Amino acid sequence: MEGVFDNDSTFKLIKKFFVYKLMGSNMFIDYSLPLINVCYKILGIKLTNFAINNSVASLFTSGETIKSLITDIDNYEK
Repeated sequence: MEGVFDNDSTFKLIKKFFVYKLMGSNMFIDYSLPLINVCYKILGIKLTNFAINNSVASLFTSGETIKSLITDIDNYEK
């Protein structure tokens, strides 16, 4: 049976470890949404979403489109 993390690179495993630790902290939980709102006002929605999508979102979602989801499902089924 294949494990959940078997196909992850060492870099991705380290990234997941630190992101999961960060998301478990009370400071992150309390201040992440206000920080995102400030970033939306200062950097704009597109740049903020780009930064989120290219840093941590890929760990939790397939992507921004249905096409990326279908591609990931096909790869998973192989």
